[in-house]
Amino acid sequence: MEHAVSVTSGTAAPHVAYAAAGIEPGDEVVTTPLTFVATAAGAALHGAKIVFADVDPATGNLDPAAVEAAVTERTKVIAGVDYAGVPVDATALREIASRQGALFLEDAAHSIGSTQDGAPVGSLADLTTYSFFPTKNLTTAEGGAVVTADAELAARARAFKNHGLVRDKAVRRYPDEGPWHQEVHSFGLNYRLPDVLCALGTSQLARLDAFVARRAEVKKAYDEALGDLEGVDIPGVPEGRRPPGTSIRCGSPPSGAAPSSRPCASRASGCRSTTSPPTGTRSSRTSATSAGCAPWRRTTTAARSRCRCSRA
Repeated sequence: MEHAVSVTSGTAAPHVAYAAAGIEPGDEVVTTPLTFVATAAGAALHGAKIVFADVDPATGNLDPAAVEAAVTERTKVIAGVDYAGVPVDATALREIASRQGALFLEDAAHSIGSTQDGAPVGSLADLTTYSFFPTKNLTTAEGGAVVTADAELAARARAFKNHGLVRDKAVRRYPDEGPWHQEVHSFGLNYRLPDVLCALGTSQLARLDAFVARRAEVKKAYDEALGDLEGVDIPGVPEGRRPPGTSIRCGSPPSGAAPSSRPCASRASGCRSTTSPPTGTRSSRTSATSAGCAPWRRTTTAARSRCRCSRA
């Protein structure tokens, strides 16, 4: 991808991307409710109306048919999330966005290293956002990025993440004020990623393929351990899409179903698992990270039964 704009977090990334897209009060952003709050909050902070569309239960990803029904003449961005690292149907969502005169944003917080039909995530959307939080396949300790092939979008993203400062003499209003003169033509914030964290990310990038391969092994171990567990749904991966194994999604039993008495999972060598419920769903998301192992136990709540793995 020609343009990559580093930022301070995976939350800053969509905020910057929506700024680059020109989101203003009154605009609508169609997105998924099955995501971390930052996907919607970044647009809401620019004054956008958030329109939630339903997801495909097989993947947890935004359903193109639901998006088609949700778009209006005010839709400016369609934001799909690669839930648990499985790439969204970028072809369908980008086509809908194009017909609507909108932009397609892919929230790839889970999916650096993923591909769709051989094309890497990051090359499929008008704007793609990444998170480099410690649990991700590639980390800068904390950070993120916005990538795009569009030079104008990239320029607006760079400006917003750097207070809107203008130093280029060719575009300054007063170009002859001296070398330290700078101007602000539009507002922005300080989302600059420190150099030392960039250095860590550059080092991690060289090891990304190995990280993806290892997480695929961990995911396979979980799939085998949970595959025949009553009431647990292991989502499939659509043909042509290769997720990086960032997260493992466990579906919960239908409402009112009796909880299984079987253990949630067995020990998976070389990984530790933590879970947190995605916003507004009954699913649990299990993030696999390389660490020491511990026995696992099943926990339930009185309100509902959910596959939830935690340290014993």
